[in-house]
Amino acid sequence: MHRVQRIASVGQSVWHGYVRRDLEDTGALARVVEDDGIAELMYSPIIFQKTIVGSSLVDREIRERASRGVRDPVAIEETLAV
Repeated sequence: MHRVQRIASVGQSVWHGYVRRDLEDTGALARVVEDDGIAELMYSPIIFQKTIVGSSLVDREIRERASRGVRDPVAIEETLAV
């Protein structure tokens, strides 16, 4: 039994707090959920900020929203996070 499954067997859930767009795009996130039994994903604004500032992972999506006239940074952040 995998460690996460053992934890779940006693009524606890394990949250994954480091979610980046490339994890979703490559299927790595789905594998963590399916293979490791991660039960919850946690959104962290600080980690999300680091993803935006420290990489180009969401640049295309930001440009797409801006080209459609979305200029409010909060609105862009919310659509990217969801």
